[in-house]
Amino acid sequence: MGSGAPPFGFGVQFLFDNHQRFVRSGLKVYLRVKNFPESGDALEVGVPGYAPADTAEAQVGYTDYLIQPPPNVQDISMHNLAMAAQTGLQLMFGSKIFTISRSWVDSQIQLMLEKTGVEVTDPYAVFRNRDGFGNALGIVYNGRLLNIGPITHRDVSGRTVSYKVIGAAYEQKLADAPESIAK
Repeated sequence: MGSGAPPFGFGVQFLFDNHQRFVRSGLKVYLRVKNFPESGDALEVGVPGYAPADTAEAQVGYTDYLIQPPPNVQDISMHNLAMAAQTGLQLMFGSKIFTISRSWVDSQIQLMLEKTGVEVTDPYAVFRNRDGFGNALGIVYNGRLLNIGPITHRDVSGRTVSYKVIGAAYEQKLADAPESIAK
């Protein structure tokens, strides 16, 4: 036995992930990420997605990453919507709370390292700017794109196990939702 505490947090992570796979509530959930960073001369003059002639790949499009294990999805109550409005947070009826596993966040951090060579140290960057290599546009759920709001995390035995991400809903249905596109 080593001098450290038993890896209780890792066991809880294992249980949490398996619970999410089989018992969670909700439909498939995707993180939509722009395929290019929001920086450079083209953006400053108001031409997003413009790729200079000397670059090999065009700066267009986005990628939908399926969140696995599937997150738990919970509606935000009317009471909490009212409280959010009092604090200045703009949430609407239909907004959701997504409980996302740390395992998926860690896999996204690894994916970013493999794709860009940049080591991401802030797990919140997975849901925000992705450290400049493709900005997160939002969460796609039930054919709608939800803006990513506040992010919190739940810790067990000194280890983050999950992240709670609030998605602000709009009633506009996406024409290109991952569920509606034939693979």
